[in-house]
Amino acid sequence: TGMNPTKWEVIFPASLVNSDTEIGEVIDFSSSFSVEEPSGKVSIAADARLPLGTHTLGLKATNATGDEFKFEDVFSIHVEERWDSNPLYENDLSALGNQIELLSLNGSQNIMGSTGNHTKAKSPVVRFQIPKNNNTNTKDGAIKINVPVSSSIKKVRLSFYEAFGYNNFFIIRHARELSSYQAGDASEPPLTPSSWEMIMEADDSSWSDTNRWQSIGPDISTFNKVSDKSVVIQEGTQQLYFFIRLYRMSDKDPIQGQWLIRNILIESSSVFTAEEQ
Repeated sequence: TGMNPTKWEVIFPASLVNSDTEIGEVIDFSSSFSVEEPSGKVSIAADARLPLGTHTLGLKATNATGDEFKFEDVFSIHVEERWDSNPLYENDLSALGNQIELLSLNGSQNIMGSTGNHTKAKSPVVRFQIPKNNNTNTKDGAIKINVPVSSSIKKVRLSFYEAFGYNNFFIIRHARELSSYQAGDASEPPLTPSSWEMIMEADDSSWSDTNRWQSIGPDISTFNKVSDKSVVIQEGTQQLYFFIRLYRMSDKDPIQGQWLIRNILIESSSVFTAEEQ
């Protein structure tokens, strides 16, 4: 252009800076960008946590006399998740280990156990079992899974398999939930479900909705897979907890049955070095 810029400004797309609710969500990631003077070199903060997708940006140059010139669509940033090749945590439940704990909640009797060879599934499971001599007492239990997370981890996802029986009345009278909790130190999480962050409520379509008791077996495909339930890791988090919970709804009649959990997998998405193309 023949001008000698003394000041540069980034021109942001609405996908990064937007104050118009008619266009979309109100967001502002401008503080994550800086421009070197007078070269116009743009830098992006390593912990910017930009939205996924492709964002096309421009630059506005201003010279000493105040003349301006806009360079539209100078470069694009493609933001993607990459899941680490090695699992953060994996357990086929043949042994619970020291990162899983079976909890009784809200004064409930114990309704949980684990076995390396379930009578029906012929495989290792964690079992929620409501007994034959059922009553209206509280039935509430959860699998607590604890995974330490480093500062490089930005997102975590959980997958597992589940099935219930003995009939469809079991899930009409019991609720299944998946929650998480993040801690900035090594302290134990509160054992009050209202303090946890809900991931899957009882009516989530990812839960199995049909009794599988007559068909389940060692073949993992006979179970329903709950896949890729993700949690964004907050800054400063050191410990992440998942809670797989079952409880009898207080306004429903008791009924016996079992809910089985198999093969827990937790994966992480970490920061990686930007690639220029």
